[in-house]
Amino acid sequence: MLNQSLIPYYPLLSPIIRIEVTDSGINQAKSEPGKYQGSRVFWGGTIISVKNFKDYSLIEVLKRPLSGTEPNDLKKAQGRFIAKISGFIDPIEYKTPNRITVTGTLQGIQKGNAGNYPYTYPVIIAKKMKFWRGKKTENNNDPYRWEQGC
Repeated sequence: MLNQSLIPYYPLLSPIIRIEVTDSGINQAKSEPGKYQGSRVFWGGTIISVKNFKDYSLIEVLKRPLSGTEPNDLKKAQGRFIAKISGFIDPIEYKTPNRITVTGTLQGIQKGNAGNYPYTYPVIIAKKMKFWRGKKTENNNDPYRWEQGC
């Protein structure tokens, strides 16, 4: 069942998302990656870091609950994920406290570190994303537009 707060944005999200925008979605993706591989997801959060490679970029994101389509910094973080974006992403522009919302396909997991702590990251192959400048406040309800096709 689609999260009711996303109904106004349904045209941006089809086909229907198989992993709901819930607290448990990221944990499900981490614990059962084979089961959810290929699933469409719609996640967002605060940008932690960007790593660029020859043909793609990886954005490490601290997942936050969404308020409509915008990551909500006023809510508790739900874990971390990596968004794989085709092409170059400028790490000067895409940095903390800026945020992104991503829709794409869950590729699987990637082992890494959060500081010195071993961490398992769900990896999304991003199809579309929206960049949000700065932290969310109670008053910045910008209209939602997709910024970049991936």
